Amino acid sequence: MSPGLQEAEALLHVVFGHDRFRPGQREAVRGSMEGRDVLLVLPTGGGKSLCYQLPALCRQRQGRGPTLVISPLIALMDDQVAGLTRRGVRARVLSSGRTVAENRETLRILREEPTSLDLLYASPEGVASSRLLDALGEVRRRGLLRLIAVDEAHCIVSWGHDFRSAYLRLGALRKSLPNVPMMALSATATRA
Repeated sequence: MSPGLQEAEALLHVVFGHDRFRPGQREAVRGSMEGRDVLLVLPTGGGKSLCYQLPALCRQRQGRGPTLVISPLIALMDDQVAGLTRRGVRARVLSSGRTVAENRETLRILREEPTSLDLLYASPEGVASSRLLDALGEVRRRGLLRLIAVDEAHCIVSWGHDFRSAYLRLGALRKSLPNVPMMALSATATRA
């Protein structure tokens, strides 16, 4: 087992209280830590979030930058950030559910060198913000943005144009942040 995967397994136990990976998690974590793009389809409750949270923590401990998590629901982002914060993980949400001052502070923290963020959560619409795109570009130029995780990725194909058109614009994010690995996660996968 690689040292990175050993560290991830240790963090799985120490930070999250789990004794072992569930099916599919180890492969997704390994792929991410090796800098590869990952498509992960696991059932609801299958532990998809750990597959981007663990590499983010390993990377932070190696002196690297945060993971950007794109999620469609503010309540889900808030729940994840609250749970991570209770575990000592440095996570923040950038959203319309925060005050202007809170969002400004999050962007300031993101731009710090070294940054004190492990994970930054934003909605697909939030990622289109020029302020966030500028900050992410700056972080990437310093070689600190290591992963973009797109949660509920089935929305891109299944519902993108009807449900959240911002999902359809994530391709532009990919072009503006070249060489940053992406992880797409879903519990719903159609043939498309």
